[in-house]
Amino acid sequence: MPFENVETVRKPVSAPLSAIRSRIALSAGVAAALAATRWPIAPPFLFDFDNVNFALALRRFAPLLSQPHRGYPLYVAASRIVHWCGPSPEWTALLMGLLGSLLALLFLVPLARDMFGPRAACIAPALLFFNPVFILAGSVDHVRTFLAAGAIATAFFVWRGQLKTAAFVLGLAGGFRTEMLPVMFPLLLSPLFLQRVSWKRLLAPLAILAVTVAPWFLFTVWKSGGLHTAFTVNRTMLRANGHSFWAEGFTTSAFVMALFAAYWNGIGGLSWIWAVPAAIRRGYADNQCRQFAFLAIWFVPPFLLSFAVQITDPDQTLASIAATCLAGSWALAAWRPRWTVLASLLSIALFLFPLKRMGREATLPWIRHVCAVEAGAIHGVSQTPGPRLVVIRGEYPTWRLLSYYFPEDWIQQGRVLAHANFEWRAPLPPLRSRLVVDQSGRVTREPLP
Repeated sequence: MPFENVETVRKPVSAPLSAIRSRIALSAGVAAALAATRWPIAPPFLFDFDNVNFALALRRFAPLLSQPHRGYPLYVAASRIVHWCGPSPEWTALLMGLLGSLLALLFLVPLARDMFGPRAACIAPALLFFNPVFILAGSVDHVRTFLAAGAIATAFFVWRGQLKTAAFVLGLAGGFRTEMLPVMFPLLLSPLFLQRVSWKRLLAPLAILAVTVAPWFLFTVWKSGGLHTAFTVNRTMLRANGHSFWAEGFTTSAFVMALFAAYWNGIGGLSWIWAVPAAIRRGYADNQCRQFAFLAIWFVPPFLLSFAVQITDPDQTLASIAATCLAGSWALAAWRPRWTVLASLLSIALFLFPLKRMGREATLPWIRHVCAVEAGAIHGVSQTPGPRLVVIRGEYPTWRLLSYYFPEDWIQQGRVLAHANFEWRAPLPPLRSRLVVDQSGRVTREPLP
């Protein structure tokens, strides 16, 4: 039963040596599988805007300069630890993505077992592992793997009734992804509704949450120039980057983004939704009301955030996607194991062969296309002596990426003119060449004005 022993402190139990070996073997096997499937997809250079922000934060933590935006101080701290071991910024980013993916999968195994039984403990990690959005995050958008890891770890301890530990984990998760705090906070309070726990039992967990959040929050505010500045900058950035109901009202672009949010949240469910009717007929829904309510409290807040407030990339939905994988494990547990294999193959097919005009960003062809454009631009620019004026005509590569690899050049994209990763507002100095990067990544040389 969930939420057992809420009022007691669990005493540590020494695990048998064989159990420890099994956990080590499981961790090593999952890590090897992640490396084998994510590393070949990841480019040898930083992928897009956010990756550059975190690479710059390895040298200097400056949220006002988007190094990185919104801070994420604990993620930056963990990245620096990995980086001190010797890897390049590119390898550091990939290793952090593998670490976040590994933590998510390892916590999902016991959570699925506790909620829906031993078969679900195998099915749920498989559904998450092959989810196209999860593959995307582990390969190129590494920080967002911690949305899944933080959500699953928090849910795991809440489900077991270890609310103090859950509060501590949630506080740490917020330092990796700030939005974890508001979207997972209702789950921390769920024992009030699902188990009728006295509100007094939550005072200690709430105090632990506050104490855990306070150091990294105050540090981020300090580095952001104060609370008012941090709030104003983040609010402006949120409105500028989000075509959503919250930012724009009921506009066409907001409806389109809400549609994509619904699709990206449900893309993994396309592989197992067919199994639900049979699971209900076979009685697998009997006495599961508390489990379903728990998943609903988990799923709804992060889903509403992506649906109504902000969604720019598919992997921003990973906190809610993790809950859908547990729902899928319940449905597929009513079927023979070969149907889980079929569901996994369907997820792989959605990643390899995108639906027309739907969710292409969470697919291998899209990743390969962006990587090819960026690789062509980086190679083309490097062949011309600098300093240069580089004009980007397409969406990719971003000015942030080229400015990172060519800090001596001036990069123009749309209304932005940048130099050494900062926007440049002074007159241009004498330059040796002008390069134009088209939408395919091809670089051509043009006369200077």
